[in-house]
Amino acid sequence: MIVSSSRMDVTLESPIGIEYADDIARLANDRTIKRNIGSHSFPYPYTKEDAIFFIEAERGYGKEAFRIDFLIKYKGGPAGIIGLSEIDRTDKKAHVGYWIGKKFRGKGIATESLRLIVEYAKNDGFHRLYTSVIEGNYPSMIVLMRNGFSIEGVEKDSIRIGNRYYDFINFGKLIR
Repeated sequence: MIVSSSRMDVTLESPIGIEYADDIARLANDRTIKRNIGSHSFPYPYTKEDAIFFIEAERGYGKEAFRIDFLIKYKGGPAGIIGLSEIDRTDKKAHVGYWIGKKFRGKGIATESLRLIVEYAKNDGFHRLYTSVIEGNYPSMIVLMRNGFSIEGVEKDSIRIGNRYYDFINFGKLIR
């Protein structure tokens, strides 16, 4: 499946082909992505084997997807990942997550990719999208707010990185 932008040269592709493993590994091998995602499970350093594991991961039970990941392409080349996880078809909601390779940041690619995912989710019958952003990740907060997400709360001291605890700022959007 391909989702394209009419505003920018941004395309989202799913499923992600194994031929992109080297590109994903190169883009994701960035300490700031690991920190900004706020997840202990995102590896650093990020290897080709990590990319293959991600590409080949289970995303559903039978015909029911619990996760949909897209390769973000900018001007025809890989620039990052965006996806929906924790898909709940009963309540029509999902968690949205994304990251952009360092050399592609600041160009509006994440903002446009999120706009495309919101449009995709709306067309697929979702009612609500949500996510959390680690404190200090202002660029991601701006991407969310530009796409109509609002702050729904703060999880104090939600993740420990090194010897410090960080808050998560929770965002949500109704997409009726």
